[in-house]
Amino acid sequence: MNTITIIDSLRRKEDSAYGDLYANYNQDLVSFANTYLYDRDLAKDIVQEAFVYLWENSENISINHSLKNYLYATVRNRCLNELKRLKIVDSSGLLDFMSKVNSDFYEEVDAEQNTYKVHVIKRAVKELPKKMREIVTMKYFKEYSYKEIADELNISVNTVKTQLKRAKLKMSEKLVSDTGLRIVGFLALCTTTILS
Repeated sequence: MNTITIIDSLRRKEDSAYGDLYANYNQDLVSFANTYLYDRDLAKDIVQEAFVYLWENSENISINHSLKNYLYATVRNRCLNELKRLKIVDSSGLLDFMSKVNSDFYEEVDAEQNTYKVHVIKRAVKELPKKMREIVTMKYFKEYSYKEIADELNISVNTVKTQLKRAKLKMSEKLVSDTGLRIVGFLALCTTTILS
């Protein structure tokens, strides 16, 4: 089904078109939003708001390219607005880069530059001490809560938080020394794509 047909169906308020659109894109958009927010529940809320907006405003929306691009751009903008509301600043653009790595939506991104950045991030993660790397992986790539990590590793929640803070410092130092990238706000790590 092409974009024009889907939009026409949405304008006619056809539930099946909306359901198909939701089924096809919801999970990918939530994962995409999570690369900005690092909060799965908030990512789900953002994506839900984007779908509701599309449904409620379908007759007024002008989509010039693909519906997929529109959805990703909408979710990205909503995530950036949420980060701004939370007073989280990404002056280096690292969050934007990380989300691009996780999404096949951004096919036009300069592959050579991104390959280098991905390599640097992989190396920085791999150079973390084993236990710290394990905690970082569980928190940011497997999306465990602090308590789940603590329970699984038989350590305290405070130890988990301390290790994540130390990992942030080590990653920041490595990224700044190797590329000049800076992590601002919270730990803007890479996606599972980078660790694989």
